[in-house]
This record gives sequence, structure tokens and C-alpha cells, in this order.
Amino acid sequence: ETIKIDEKDLISEEKVMVGITKDGYVKRASIRSYQATLSVGLKQDDALIFEREVNTLNTLLIFTSLGNYIFLPVYKLDEQKWKDLGVYLNNITPIAKDERIIDVILVESFKDNDYVLLATKKGMMKQSKLSDFEVTRFYKSMKCMKLSGDDQLASVDYGQRDNIISISKNGYVLRYKTEDLPLYGLQAGGVKGMNIGDKDILVKSLYVKERDDFIMLSIR
Repeated sequence: ETIKIDEKDLISEEKVMVGITKDGYVKRASIRSYQATLSVGLKQDDALIFEREVNTLNTLLIFTSLGNYIFLPVYKLDEQKWKDLGVYLNNITPIAKDERIIDVILVESFKDNDYVLLATKKGMMKQSKLSDFEVTRFYKSMKCMKLSGDDQLASVDYGQRDNIISISKNGYVLRYKTEDLPLYGLQAGGVKGMNIGDKDILVKSLYVKERDDFIMLSIR
């Protein structure tokens, strides 16, 4: 008789800290190490884009500028000290030389009937089912959005709400009903969600409630 055991069933559930930097370094440390460290270990000019207390049974979806994502269970990360640099993402999952991390989503369960909002610099957008992102083999990056020409994935949000707002680098903001944006699979490119000027780019698209506030930060 063959007995199949899911590797996840053998993992002890615990809270840990995970940090991911813009240059692609990933670290997992104990809560004790995090609290005892005065400054996080970083390379020069690098910065954290994800820093959260997570569960070892959670999964990280790491999105890149080339329209790919990396499926990374937290328990697959070796524990280090918070002052360490961490593991270079390329040593976990190979990515292209010109590929960079743009966002990270923490997923507790792929059984949630929820959606992910994807948007590119040129204003192409789509919604995809969260369940579509779950994979069994995660030794390489997977496609999450088809890009045309020199376009790049610019924004990812998770947790569908009634409205979507998109914000451009030059300060233009567009709001419309979430139901107006179609649902597509991960291999599709999406539709034009916002008209972007020649010298402008989309920087963020968000699911929002009607009574939400949002804050825009400038470089100054």
C-alpha cells in the first residue's frame, strides 16, 4: 500500500519574520532574532520591500517586472539571523538579469475565493483568480501576465473590493467599478485599464472601498 504524505503536513507551525529586499535577498528569522537586532542586514543601497511576521505554513508570491511570479512556501526558507543578508533569490529560483522584484503577496490559503489585480506601466490591467497561482512544482518562475513590447508589470494587489483606483507617476488618478475589469487567466495580457501619457507610467493600482482614504508619497 502506498501512503502519500504532503510535506506541509510534516512542518511545525510557528511565527517567523520574513524580509525581502528590492535587490532580491530573502531572509527568514525567528521573532527573537528580529526583536534583538537593532538594524537589518542589507547590502549598500538595498532596502526592504516586504517585512512581516508570517506563519511557516503561509506562502509568498513574489512578482517580478517581467510579468512572472515565484511561488515560495515560507517553510522552504532556511532560518537565519535578522542581521544576515539573506539568500539571493536567484539561488532559490533563477530569474533573468534584467528582472526585478516589484511586489510580494502573503497567502494563507489558496482556497479563498479571492482575486489578484495586475497592472503594467502602460496601463494594461486584469484580474485573476488567486487559486490559479497555486502550483505543486516551484523550482522556476511562472508567467502571471503576458506583456507586449517593452512594457513591464508595475503593480499587484490582492483582496477584491468594489472599486479600483490607478495612479500614474505624474499624478493622474482614475477610479472605476471593479466589475468593469475582466477576469483573465495567468497567460493572458489583460485590457487597457488606464490611458497613460507618452512621458508618464502607471505606478499603482489598488482595490479600494468607497470610503477608503489613500496617501500618495512623492520623492520629496
